[in-house]
Amino acid sequence: MVLIKLICKHCNGQMELDDSLEVATCRFCGTKHVIVRGAKSTDCKDVNEYVKEGIAFIEMGQFDKAYEHFKKAVDADPNNSDALGWYAIAMSRSSSPMLKSGASSAFEKSYRLSNNEEARGVIISAWLSHEVDFNRVYNAVDDTHKEVVIARMLEGVEKPFLGILLTYIGVFKFLLDVRGEEYVKETIIPKWIEQLKSLLSAGKIYPDPLLVEVAYHNLNDEEKRKAISLLATDACRWPRDTDHHKMRRAAVLRLSVQDEVAFKDAIRVESFLTFKESTQLARENAAFFRSKKEAEKKEKKAEKKGGFFSR
Repeated sequence: MVLIKLICKHCNGQMELDDSLEVATCRFCGTKHVIVRGAKSTDCKDVNEYVKEGIAFIEMGQFDKAYEHFKKAVDADPNNSDALGWYAIAMSRSSSPMLKSGASSAFEKSYRLSNNEEARGVIISAWLSHEVDFNRVYNAVDDTHKEVVIARMLEGVEKPFLGILLTYIGVFKFLLDVRGEEYVKETIIPKWIEQLKSLLSAGKIYPDPLLVEVAYHNLNDEEKRKAISLLATDACRWPRDTDHHKMRRAAVLRLSVQDEVAFKDAIRVESFLTFKESTQLARENAAFFRSKKEAEKKEKKAEKKGGFFSR
């Protein structure tokens, strides 16, 4: 066994180490180091140095390079919550789908290891920005932080383009699960109606399809026309086999079957519907309103009949 002598980067204590080691811990201050072997000499590097270098790469938007530095820090000190938190952030922003898929587990481990309340709040926000299944975050955090998760969701509802909200439908489902339908109807939907009206008056901003479906029947005819036109036009910007196109197309068709304004505007947007699809939509629209009129007639007859016997 060959022994080498290195100086701790944190306390300047002298470390006598086995030359075969990859990671060393200072016996004086407990700081973990990565052994760096050069062509002519061997040195050590404090784990926190790797973290600082990784943060610098994140600030430059170079997330894959940042990941490499954070990985060295985490490999050397797997229970370092700060290094793990940055490691998770770099993974979530990486260009590699494989790394992205592992970010949630890293976020959860970082949250579990952290004893700092402020750091935990930062981890939760970063985690929610990455995670599609918001319930996973909600179920993983302690009871004291469940309200923090809900608060972040509500921030997203109020500031969809500035906050953490990635998809309206994800937040919608999450709040339905944790707060219930009545809460969503009374608290969330009025905000979404206001948001959609604001977006429509602002100009050519393509709205989210769920936002349009939820708020649609609270719009005036001019706003309805603009909303349907924007959704259909946005759908046409994408190939027909993409999820982006399918989601917007499905929303427009669902509304068009049950609303004359939506129907008329959907068939006006160039390239949105083929002749065959327009014909089918016209049939479904007509059938819906026929059944609606028949239901109204039956209801009126029932009212008259009830009125006669109640005399």
